[in-house]
Amino acid sequence: MSTSTYFNQAYANTQILYDNLVVEMIKNRGLDVYYIPQTPINYDEILGEGEQYVYSNDKQIEMYCMNYYGPWDNYNNIFSKFGVEFSDSVKFVVSRTRFEEEFEGIINLPREKDIIYFPLLRNFMQVTEVVYDSVSLPISKFYVYELKTSIWTYNGELFSNISNPEILSEIAKFPVGATDTELTIPFDNPELEIERPIVIDDLTENNPYKFD
Repeated sequence: MSTSTYFNQAYANTQILYDNLVVEMIKNRGLDVYYIPQTPINYDEILGEGEQYVYSNDKQIEMYCMNYYGPWDNYNNIFSKFGVEFSDSVKFVVSRTRFEEEFEGIINLPREKDIIYFPLLRNFMQVTEVVYDSVSLPISKFYVYELKTSIWTYNGELFSNISNPEILSEIAKFPVGATDTELTIPFDNPELEIERPIVIDDLTENNPYKFD
């Protein structure tokens, strides 16, 4: 049996209709989250990393939560030398059209290392993988991004231009300096002091590593 003659796969209006249905479905069955892009400061093209990272320009957008694996899922537990660690992960689906509308002039598409504030968990999720060709190819076009995320842990990143009060409240729990926009070491809290390596630059009598 051949494909339906009532849906021309090359017909632009049919693609627009399908896209509108996807957007409407996510609006009806999805959740409101806050997507926060990451921007590197003084990016080193050789090392492929920035001297510092800043999260800014949060936008509220609806996403469909495909699944959620929490700490009660035994198969998601990670055994380490420190005991059992729990790793929460969430898989989101977002409309390409809606993402482009919200982040026009900021970013073109979702990226790894961006974070999502998930009000349901009151936590930040970091994008670990972006699937650009997820689901299928209905009517010769892709309509969504699939975002695989896991719990994000603060590691000295900076925040700037955050508009959501709930996110600001969560940021306030981070060490002093998290909202600084200047390129300074954000760990001003003495309890989070970073241990620096000891450098041996000579072999004097006071040096315990001196060779006889």
